Amino acid sequence: MALVKRIDLRIALREYDCKECDRKEDPVTIKHNNAIFTKAMTTLLQTLSQWKPASGEAAEGIELRIEPMSSSDSQHQYPSNPQLPISRPYTESHTQAFRNRQISSSGACARMLGSVLQMDSEVWDSIAKVPVVTSFSISCLSYRALAASTAERLMSCLNRLEEVIYEYWEFIDPAPSVTVDRQARADGAKGLLRCLPSSVRSLTVWRSHLFIQGTDPDLILKTFPDLSAAALEASYDRKNVAFSFNIWADAFFGGHLRKPDEPDGFGRRRQWKDLERLALNFDNTIRAHEPAIHHNPKVLGSFLANVARAIEDMPSLRLMEIWAHSGPHCLIRYEVSDSETKLTIVAEFDVELSKAVLKAWRRVADKHTRASLVWEVKRRHGLGDDEGEGDHEEEGDHEEEGFLDFPLNFINNLKLGKLIFPTLAELQ
Repeated sequence: MALVKRIDLRIALREYDCKECDRKEDPVTIKHNNAIFTKAMTTLLQTLSQWKPASGEAAEGIELRIEPMSSSDSQHQYPSNPQLPISRPYTESHTQAFRNRQISSSGACARMLGSVLQMDSEVWDSIAKVPVVTSFSISCLSYRALAASTAERLMSCLNRLEEVIYEYWEFIDPAPSVTVDRQARADGAKGLLRCLPSSVRSLTVWRSHLFIQGTDPDLILKTFPDLSAAALEASYDRKNVAFSFNIWADAFFGGHLRKPDEPDGFGRRRQWKDLERLALNFDNTIRAHEPAIHHNPKVLGSFLANVARAIEDMPSLRLMEIWAHSGPHCLIRYEVSDSETKLTIVAEFDVELSKAVLKAWRRVADKHTRASLVWEVKRRHGLGDDEGEGDHEEEGDHEEEGFLDFPLNFINNLKLGKLIFPTLAELQ
């Protein structure tokens, strides 16, 4: 076992042809795929449960990557499909199918993402704990998601995990039947978050999404409060955390600030005692029915004040990045080094920091760091040069490295890009 560092389990789900490629999976296919998934996972976990973890200070556990997919996923293309941020090369087109019938974009998206994968509940009694695995991941390249019950039991089984990476897809469509599936995918992420082993130190949850042109923006921005609450609870005992989409920054921080004080005699909220790196994103409207932040500076000001209040409860925080990649782009970066504590905001719209907002951020720096706050606001003019428009609390060289290359490379140029979207980082 000491020679094994990583296991990639590629689970071959049922294939489909051009007659089925734009239709949702039928009950027979769903049952078949679940049976395939159950057998593959059961065989692997039963085997790994018999392996003993390596001993010694330098001993490392095994990284387990699950890749359930159909080979047909890479053999079909659709002229009206939304552009996928990551996709494999297509090997077959629908030239013949186009001559005979009209391809449904909605059905094609639903087919590629499939149904949530669920293991047979009866097999879990035959699976012992698997302490040899310390890293678990599912990449968005497989397009599949886990059912809630399966995610929960997997986290319980893998009881010595130190790292969890879960990248899943949602398909957003006005049709009620698809919305139900969207809820199932959110429930899967929620189940995973609620059952994380206490040993997990690094956590990434990334949601990719497809939507049909013309879909109501409110439907696209819809969030699941239970998922946000589960993400917040899961973050408290971690060292590195990245949540993207479906778990918005305003809901994350707002949920924390609404918590009652803990009965610890000091009247304090719960602390993120060990959190060092945090990455979140937000839609630039903050909420669908509120003024956009680039139209109403008070909205951004209120958000920044809430962030400052929340990170007062993060005494070990070294780097935080909050980003918006749609609409006018924006990045909020808070970084603590041995020499300075710095707040940097880069945006494609004017940003003015009020005295109250700066006071809140100075309080954070004074409370948790050795240096006074240095702050900088920079205006991003499309793809041109950045223009500094802020003041600094201290004299010195505060030149930025031009880290934003919107809109195509916003994640690549974030300092926490590898934590935010590991799959994209690996493909670079």
